Formats: sequence, structure tokens, C-alpha cells
Amino acid sequence: MRLRWGGGGLGFLVILLGASPAWTTNFCMNNIHPLDQQFDPRSLIRIASDDDVEVVRAGLVHEIWRGTGFPTDFPDTVTENAPSALGIDTDSLPNLLRVDRLEAHLGSGFHSVVDYFLPIDGNGRLIVLHQGHFSDFAAGRVDETLTVLLEEGFAVLGLAMPGYPPNSGPTAGHNELVNFATGRFNPMRLFLDPVALSLNHALKAHQYTDVSMTGLSGGGWTTTLYAAIDTRVSVSVPVAGSLPIYLRYGPCGFSSDWEQTEESIYVDQASYLDLYLMGSAGSGRKRVQILNQFDGCCFWGLGYQTYQPAMIEAMQRLSHGTYEVYLNTTAAGEHSISKNAQVSLLRALGRPVFVVDSVYEDSVTHGPGWGMSPSSAYDRHQRQAVYENRESLFVYHLRDLPPGIYRVATTWLEGENRAQNAAFSMWDAETPRLEVRLDQREAPDDFSFQSARWKELGEVEVRSGLLHVELNGMANGMVVAGTIFAERIGNIPFVGEPDPDGDGISSDGSGSGVAGDALCDGREPGQCDDNCPEVFNPLQTDRDFDGIGDACDNCTGNSNPDQSDVDTDGLGDVCDNCVEISNPWQIDADLDDFGNVCDADYDQDGIVGASDFVVLRAAFANARTSESFIEPIVDHDGDGVIGVSDFARFRALFGREPGPSAFTDIHRLQLWAFPDLDGDGVPLDGDRSGIVGDLTCDESNLEGCDDNCPKIYNPDQFDADGDGVGDLCDSCIERENASQVDSDADGYGNACDADFNNDWFVGAEDFSTFRSAFILGANSELVEPIVDMNADGAIGAVDFSLFISGMRNGIPGPSGLDCAGSIPCN
Repeated sequence: MRLRWGGGGLGFLVILLGASPAWTTNFCMNNIHPLDQQFDPRSLIRIASDDDVEVVRAGLVHEIWRGTGFPTDFPDTVTENAPSALGIDTDSLPNLLRVDRLEAHLGSGFHSVVDYFLPIDGNGRLIVLHQGHFSDFAAGRVDETLTVLLEEGFAVLGLAMPGYPPNSGPTAGHNELVNFATGRFNPMRLFLDPVALSLNHALKAHQYTDVSMTGLSGGGWTTTLYAAIDTRVSVSVPVAGSLPIYLRYGPCGFSSDWEQTEESIYVDQASYLDLYLMGSAGSGRKRVQILNQFDGCCFWGLGYQTYQPAMIEAMQRLSHGTYEVYLNTTAAGEHSISKNAQVSLLRALGRPVFVVDSVYEDSVTHGPGWGMSPSSAYDRHQRQAVYENRESLFVYHLRDLPPGIYRVATTWLEGENRAQNAAFSMWDAETPRLEVRLDQREAPDDFSFQSARWKELGEVEVRSGLLHVELNGMANGMVVAGTIFAERIGNIPFVGEPDPDGDGISSDGSGSGVAGDALCDGREPGQCDDNCPEVFNPLQTDRDFDGIGDACDNCTGNSNPDQSDVDTDGLGDVCDNCVEISNPWQIDADLDDFGNVCDADYDQDGIVGASDFVVLRAAFANARTSESFIEPIVDHDGDGVIGVSDFARFRALFGREPGPSAFTDIHRLQLWAFPDLDGDGVPLDGDRSGIVGDLTCDESNLEGCDDNCPKIYNPDQFDADGDGVGDLCDSCIERENASQVDSDADGYGNACDADFNNDWFVGAEDFSTFRSAFILGANSELVEPIVDMNADGAIGAVDFSLFISGMRNGIPGPSGLDCAGSIPCN
């Protein structure tokens, strides 16, 4: 298991960035502060692989539940068909069968109450809806969100924060919760236990196909943390709930409660970026982080853009999962799940809907004469064309639509003075699709969505990803520009064989009508095109992400979308050790990255000359007298015999440099003189001293030095602790241990392994072992080697310091070895 840890505590971040009130909220909402841009978010990411996700998750569980494990029990009482404890008028809720009340005693005097909303016509799906730091669901449009979810057929678990109604406890002040901490009770579980217990009950009582979670503000924070831990939550959509701590404490930052900045969680266990990754990682799992650019409370602005690239890179290292950020630019001044955010939530949950209101200035354009009215059927907004400007256009722009067939609709407020021939036209980018006229004197009445009534304009084909809907003011009455709705209802008809290889993945799985324009990559098959349409490959694996599946890629380890293969030997040029001469077996007897078929430079002086001919002649003579031994480097055709064909090949190569090979370019040293066993471009003996490892590379020096992990591909040569051993093969990434002593062979070097009993936790039993060894001191013959943490043969002050550090970490490591945690780790 490989684990990377970011360094630095909260205090360091405060000193580095400073929280200055001099920068106005307006500036921070519209700009990224230069100091925030200087911070490198990659330093906060511990997770570098699927294994790391499990390791960090286990650490979180251990810290929060203090050894008792993730909750498997149930609420203490369940009351069916109860009034809403959250104070919701259930008579006004659509599609509601009943409300069950779930109650639990959480310890330390805290009590939780959860409303379990069961729909009449259910879709078989369950979602957790957390209201956060509000006293009731009416605030922040959480009640509207509940209505939308019930309309869609979801069963809903409604929750509030600890101490907030209907919950109770000794305090509602979250900064005071730290006072309830003991060695066996972490107050952080007060936020998570109600979710876990309620889910345990709901999943036992009913069969659901999947579980999702969303919440606002503190509810968004709860969603962020809980979904990182509980993999039963497949889709998590936190709204205005968190930002990494360097942005909270930065010059555009804001105050936060204890639970959102506690160092024992976000520094010692998992940064917010790790939590985002953990909530995203896994087959079929997705996290969509919704942030309000102009939020009236917190988490505003564009700061997410500083960490988004690092998150994209980190997600590419994981096998499965999706992470997205949606920036809501509407509902200025609100701290809410706006109508626009509700649509994004539904889209994350799988309903492909897109909505543009006439007030969204970044998504509409219009000519003069369109006045604003204070109310509408959708979200308190509408535009009206005055009679003097009937030729003025109002155009909606729906961007980033997945290709497909869309049902398009609109809503408006009817009236006697409205036009009876309001003219709508729809365009797929520059391609006209449909025109229709509507009578706006009558109310729209085709269907309901988000508590509004809608009128269908028709079905249109969108290939470009951009749908324009134009409304012309030229009509016989007042024209109303309300809101436009678009929902993807099908694929564009594809001309050709849909699945020629029969692997279940369509050549046009995206439904765009064009095969190969949205290729799968093996992480989330979903709506994507077969990346090997003629070769059976249901997993769609594409390790180098070049758009060509491994099953038909002529070079699976290096991106080569053009699949160039000059010598037609089935190996792409970018991974062929003899680019111009066919050699499908890639025999390379001297391990210099030049295949035998194009390498007659036996003495590795860079040129095929007379001295090489002497070697060939001797090998040829020896082969004729003794077939039991041949020189492998002289066997150019790889047939096990030195013969005429090898002489012919030598003659063709005479006077030339070896190659050409894909593994040599201007950035690499002469590998024929100094081999590179792992093919990462860093030679074994890059300083040409004749001694491997006497001058190792690091991330700041990659030339004229030796590979610090000679058997593991690591072109970046990262060496966090500067001990000359690269991170990817270092048994202690953050502790200098050049000797790599690992007495218990568990993959964690003695210097960072205070877990002497190998139970994956540094605790009382380990302390007892160390104390006994420390008393013996220098009597090394009586001391277990695993306790000698600095490997000097005695137990002294340095070992004591290392052990205390290990206790703070709580677990061994971090280690760069893939096998860390298993014994023996070879």
C-alpha cells in the first residue's frame, strides 16, 4: 500500500496566508486572491492509489469511533406515521405516503431525531437530506429540495445538526463539543451516527437500489465527511458545505466551527481534498460539489479553481469514480440550495435535465425592450417584451449538453394581454432544428417540474452540445420570456452496427450519432463509445488514457492515439525498442533499451565499429565449435544460434548508432553506457562513477545522478525525506532511513513503525513493549530489533522520540511500498 502525506498544520497555513479583512467580500467573490494561488494543493493530497483510499478511510474510522468501529446498530425507537419532527407541513408535500420518526441516544446526553419520508410512488432510491445549521427546513430552500425529491419518487431521510431542533443535547454550540471528548468518545461522531443509524434502519426495512446524500452548509459538510467514510453512499452532492482549510484561513476566508477545522481529522487523518477523493472513489460512485459564487454566508468565490486541477490529476490515479464542481452563479446573496442547484442535484442523481431562467445573465442574451417582472411561475423571475420592441430577440443558451434527443419546454405567467402567437425557434449551435408558436394567454399545462407547470416546445436533436432557444418579440400581444427546460430523452439514431464486437458497449454509447467521439476509458463506462469497437473488451480498460482500449492498443503503457507502427511489428513506435525494424519479441540482451535486432554496439561505446566486429567473429567461431554457449547480445534474430542472418544484420548496422529506440530522446542520458532498468529515463549510474546509488537524484535534480528507485518507474524522483531513497520504494517516506531497516518485514521501516504487535494501531501494548526495551537500554542482545527504531543497536533517546512521533500518527508509515501492511513485504 502506497500512502502520501501532506505536511503542515493549520497554524502554518494561517501564518502563510493570513486572514485579512481588508479584502472585500465583493473582491473575493469575483477573483482568486494571489496568496491563495501561491499555495500548492497537491501537498495536501495523501491519496495516490485505490489502496490509499482504504488506508485513509480506516484511519478516519479509527479516529472518529475510537476503536469501536463504524456503527452497525439501529435507532432506539421507530414511530411509524408520525408528525414531522422537523416542523414540515406534510399536507403540502407531493407524493408522500407517510413519515416515520427515528430516534437515538448518542451518548453524553445528546439525542437525535430523524424524519423518514416515504413516497407513494417510489423510484426505489433513498437519499439523505441534511438541513445543516438551520432551525428548520424552510430556510435555505431545503424544504423546496425535499419537495423536488419526493416528486421524483425518492425516499428521504431528513436530518439536522446535533443540538439543533428537533435534536437535543447539553449544547447546540459546536465549538463547545470538544469539551465532551474522552479517550473513548470523539464528539465528531455526534454528526455522523444519526446518518449511519438511520441508513441501517432504512436499508433493513426496505429494498433500495442505491443511496445518495445531499445537504446545505453544515449539512453539506456532513455530506462531505460521511460519504467519504460510508461507501453505501454512491452519489454525494454537498451544497455550500466546505472548502479546503487553506482557503478558509486565507485572505478570502471566513470563520468555521470546530468540526470543520479539527486538526486531528484534517491534518492527522485526511485533508478536505482527500475527503473529496474518498467520496468520489469507487465503481458507480460520484461526488458533485456545488458552490455558490455569490453566497451570502460562506464558501463563496472562485477559490475552488486553485485545487480543481490537482483533483483531476488525483482522480486519474484511481480506477473508478467521478468528481465534479458545479459553480452556481444565481441566487446572489442567498445561502441556499437554489432552483439552479436543485437542477444540478437532479442531474447528479441521473435525471438529465437542464434549466435556464430568464434572469441568468450569463446564459441569456437579448435586445432592447425586455423588462423585468418581480414574479414568475418558476423562480420569481420573468422578462416581458414591450410593444415598441417587438422585433427584439430573447435568446437562451443551454451549454454543455451531452449529445442526444431533448424534450424542450417553457413556462410563463398567463394573462389576457399575452400574445397568442409567441414565436420560439430552436438551434443546435448554428443548425436550425424546430419552430413553434404558443398562445401565452393560457397557462402551460403539459407537465409539472419543480412545482411549476410547463408547456412542451417539442423534441430536438442536439449534436454540438449547445442549444439556443430564441423567443421573438414580434407577436400580437405581450411576449413573456420565462424559463426554458430541456431533458435528454434518447440517443441520436446511429447509422451502422451498434455493437459489432458483441461486448455490450455500443460503438455510439454516448448517443451522439457519431461513433468514437466520446470514448470510454474503463473507469465509468456509462454513456460512452466503445474504445475497441472491433475487439471484445467489456471492461473498456485504457491504462494510458489515449482513447484506444488496451485490448486493441499497440502500446498500452504510453499514450499514442495515432497508433503509429513504422515497422508493422504490432508494437507502437512510442514503446518499441527498435522503431524501424520489426521485432515483436523485443529481445534486449544487454538491457540498454535497444533491441538486439537494431543493436550491434556490443561494447556500448555509442557506435558499431571494429571492436564490435571482433566480438561477433569470436561468437560466430565459438558457436561453430560449441553450441552449448553463445553470446546473447550477438544473437540478433533471437533464434538461439549465431549464424549467417546475424552476420547480415551486423553488416547492415555497421557504422551506425544503435536504434532508433522509443526509449531514447534528447532528455535522456546515454543508456547504452548506463542502463535504465525501470525505463523511467533516469539511469542506474547517471553520474558515471561506476557505483550505483552513490549520488542519487531527487525532484530538484534529475541529471547527472543515479536513480533513487532503480527497479520502480519514477521519472519525477520524489524523495520527501531526502534520504536518497525515492518515495515509491521508501519504507518510510517522511523519516530519513537510508538503511531501510524493517525488522518485522511488514513494509514499514523501523524509523516510522511503532506498531510492534502489527495490529495497525500504535497503542498501549506497543508502549509496554517499548518501555521494557527502553529500560534495557544499550543491552542490545536482549532487545527485540523491531524496537530499535534508529537501528543503532541500542534503545535510547532517539528511539524514544521516534516512538512518541509514531504514537501521534496512530498508525505506521507512511510507506511507499505497494506491499506495505502484509508480511513479508518483499
